[in-house]
Amino acid sequence: MGDSQTGGSDTSSRPDPLVGRRLASYEVLARVARGGMGVVYRARHVYIDKIVALKVLDPALAQRADLIERFRTEAQSLARVEHENVVKVIDILEDKGVHFIVMDFAEGVNLRQYVKDHGPLSAEVLLSVARQTAEALYAAHREGILHRDIKPENLIMNSRGRCKLADFGLAGDLRLIKEGHEGPLNFGTPAYSAPEVMRRLVPNKRSDIFSYGATLYFLATGEPPFGQTGASAIMLRQQQGAELLNGRRPDLPDKLNQLVMDCINNHPKDRPADFIEVLDALPRRILTRRMQAATEPTDPLAMATGTSETLEDAPPAGNRLAVIAAACALAAVVLVASLWIGSMFGGGAGDNTVAVNNTDAPRNNRPLPVNNAPANTPPDDIPAFKPEDEAFNAAELDSRAALSNSDYKGAVVAWSDFMAAFPESPHVRKARDRQVEVILRVADLRSVEYDRAKQASDDALRESRTGDALAAIERFPAELLVPLTDSDDVAVSRRLDIQRDNVLAVEESDLKRLLERAEEQRNEWLRNLHETDPARRARTAGNLLAERELIEAFLPGRIEATQTMLDERLGELRKLLDGLHVAAVSSRDSWRRFHDDTLGQWAEDALKAIETARAAASKRDTKQALRELDAADKALGDARTKAAREARQGADVRLEPLAQRIEKSEFVALQIRQYRADMVLVERLGALLESAIRELRGNGTVREYLVHTQDGPDGELLPATEKYTGRVVAVGASDFVIDSGGVRTTIQFKRLAADSVRRIVSNTDNLDDQLALIAWLVVNDAVADAETELQRIARLERTPEPLLARARAMIEASRLAPTAVGNLAYVAARTGRTAAAGLVVGELPRRLAAAQLGVLSGDKTSATEYLKAVSETVDPELVHLETFTLALSLTEPGVADLRNWVLLEPQNPAAFVALAEWLKADGKVVEATLHAGTALTLDGSNEAAWRLRLR
Repeated sequence: MGDSQTGGSDTSSRPDPLVGRRLASYEVLARVARGGMGVVYRARHVYIDKIVALKVLDPALAQRADLIERFRTEAQSLARVEHENVVKVIDILEDKGVHFIVMDFAEGVNLRQYVKDHGPLSAEVLLSVARQTAEALYAAHREGILHRDIKPENLIMNSRGRCKLADFGLAGDLRLIKEGHEGPLNFGTPAYSAPEVMRRLVPNKRSDIFSYGATLYFLATGEPPFGQTGASAIMLRQQQGAELLNGRRPDLPDKLNQLVMDCINNHPKDRPADFIEVLDALPRRILTRRMQAATEPTDPLAMATGTSETLEDAPPAGNRLAVIAAACALAAVVLVASLWIGSMFGGGAGDNTVAVNNTDAPRNNRPLPVNNAPANTPPDDIPAFKPEDEAFNAAELDSRAALSNSDYKGAVVAWSDFMAAFPESPHVRKARDRQVEVILRVADLRSVEYDRAKQASDDALRESRTGDALAAIERFPAELLVPLTDSDDVAVSRRLDIQRDNVLAVEESDLKRLLERAEEQRNEWLRNLHETDPARRARTAGNLLAERELIEAFLPGRIEATQTMLDERLGELRKLLDGLHVAAVSSRDSWRRFHDDTLGQWAEDALKAIETARAAASKRDTKQALRELDAADKALGDARTKAAREARQGADVRLEPLAQRIEKSEFVALQIRQYRADMVLVERLGALLESAIRELRGNGTVREYLVHTQDGPDGELLPATEKYTGRVVAVGASDFVIDSGGVRTTIQFKRLAADSVRRIVSNTDNLDDQLALIAWLVVNDAVADAETELQRIARLERTPEPLLARARAMIEASRLAPTAVGNLAYVAARTGRTAAAGLVVGELPRRLAAAQLGVLSGDKTSATEYLKAVSETVDPELVHLETFTLALSLTEPGVADLRNWVLLEPQNPAAFVALAEWLKADGKVVEATLHAGTALTLDGSNEAAWRLRLR
């Protein structure tokens, strides 16, 4: 393309329509540079906040497939070259007809601009640039890429001395070039192009080496080696050879000077074969004399290289004097040769002709031939000289020259000047005729051009392309509007003004109607912006998109002032739409955070409370266990109230459903209460035990009692027991006394071993008491005893199945309320809280947990299984929304899955759009339209939903 990220800066004061606009995921921040095919912008990725460069193809060129292909070629070529000194390509994209390449933003200045501002590079910086550029080009050649446009503008240097090669717009594939599939076109800059490229021969690696050497020559001297204008002149100088670099930069090492001159040899075979040879020939470092501190230059790029400054490789003073002397001798030889060549072609001192190509000479004072005859003695066979003859000829030449440059007034003036100077000349009549011919010709041209402009303008007006209509008028040749004489009133100018006023009047009328319609859309949207009724909001949710479509449909072909004004309005619309989208994403994410993360945290807190309660119950302190569970239930209620209040703090009405969802979220609380219900059974056993022991006291039965005699460090009862035998003689609230042969022993209820408790209480006929005994045995880790009791009551004919199922579940899981604990464990574990994963029980939670692992790894079979398990669950809280949406993306979901999605995520517009699209394809248009309206209510910038509703 001929531009780079910091190439020729764009100084246009006209606002750029892309600045402030969003292309795909990139916000365009500022215009950086303009080149032959497009513009480079500084942009920001809106999601990851990364600064990049966007190279945008000029929209005027985007209609040509060959230029789009060349534009893509640059991206593909750059993408193939992975090197720290090459600008890295991130992506190549197209958004709404705008083609652009996303690249790393290379901070710095292009070296052409730097040399222009600061002069040639210092030796240290020059070597650093030479080595970095050679390494970049070696990497490109290694990938089979020929750059073909190496020049100072395409080298970008930052303040730390890092140099990057940019602009692969003219790059070509070496293999295709060699096979003749890519034409050797001269697209490069002549001042840096190799001779074979200038001659349209097939380029190769040595062609890039020539451009590399010419670029280094410029960086060392501030001038290209062979000049910079006129391709023919440059090719001639290439044959003659460039001025030796060591004569202009004696401070550079001989190796570097010689390498540059070798690179720019006229014949490719005389140059280095490749960039490996170039890198080998480069000095390892530049060593120069240390200047006095007071006079040392402060070149920021030189300071950035950090090279050494001792003396090495610099030519001795005597050698430099010899070089200067040789140069002087050569100049003398060239001067003598040029004088000799001049004499051969008649250009010596004895030549009697006078040069006639002086463009600064006055118009009618052309130099005339000079002969050797004495003054005032013309030859006998030549008529006497008449000044008006020569003046007439000169006027004719001037008139023709003016006409060739469309300077019609100049053509008329040439003849007027002649007639004024020679009013009596016989040529006056002829001169007047020639002048009239010019005037008549201009009149015809004015008529033809006006008819053409008027027709083009009217055609454009009929299609409401007022900008094109005005442009057709403005294209009327300005030279035809210049009055030819004092009496020429140029009537066509007034007719053009009338047409121009007509176009502007149409534009004003069209624009007024557009803005009225746009304001209606905007005001209606603003009135319902904070409406709590979704149905009323849905009617105007897409108004901003409708306004944008109105403006975008109006814009093509309009006048520049209108486009500028509407571009500003579009920029404002884009910000509003982006704001709506961000708010919608935030609302969706808030819902997901609550459903996936907050519920998971609450579940984890509930599990901790349950574990604390279980520990207290195992110490036979069921009252403390119940207090722990009640405290957890209250804390959960407080957290739910706080979360709902925080959701309502924002002004966005879309968060109200989330607040209501939080208030109604009883899932975790229900699991705590289920566990508490089982813990109440355990507490009940205390009263049963006291009643049974009082009964034993009444009948005086002598019994054996096993008692735990040791406590652990946390107050738990250790397994060691002692056996006591006797009859009960006294019963208290927490203990009882037995008598054995006059020896009395006090036994605490809580120290009775599980076997003793079972034998004391198991004779009860109450089924709830029997379930309480099983619960007590489970919480005290007496699972075998609990299994014995279960078998006993299972043999009873009147035992209800739900009671047996409840007892069986406790025993199998070795814990109270195993379903509740399993649900909490899964909800906690699904978001990465793996500490609770081992507690997951129940078929459905286990299926969800197993399938989730497969979904997160991208397994489609697991995704299908996860969606199937979700369709069977009655607790939406068990579904992990992130996993669910990932499973949808891995499969082809059916309508049932999509309906589950909108139920699970009523704040996600994408769910409603997906369902609406499915229903639309299935012919259910009315329902599809309703769901599309809901999506627009959630996100007024959702174009898919808007299009669905329009259809």
